[in-house]
Amino acid sequence: MSINKQIQEKFWQNEFVLELKPEERYFYMYVITNTMTSLCGIYKFSLKLAALETGLATDVIEKHLRPLKATESL
Repeated sequence: MSINKQIQEKFWQNEFVLELKPEERYFYMYVITNTMTSLCGIYKFSLKLAALETGLATDVIEKHLRPLKATESL
């Protein structure tokens, strides 16, 4: 059974999203829509799986995770 996740159209006008570079935006979209996400937004993050699913190198993913940790309350 497939689970669909919806992204609001206003996502692209969000102040946080607008300040992201394209690769960061792509990764942020992955973080909020991957198969491990839950309704409350808490899940075990697998660096290896994220690299496999996004095609980004693990060091790039770690770099993109740093600013997200500072905005955990968003």
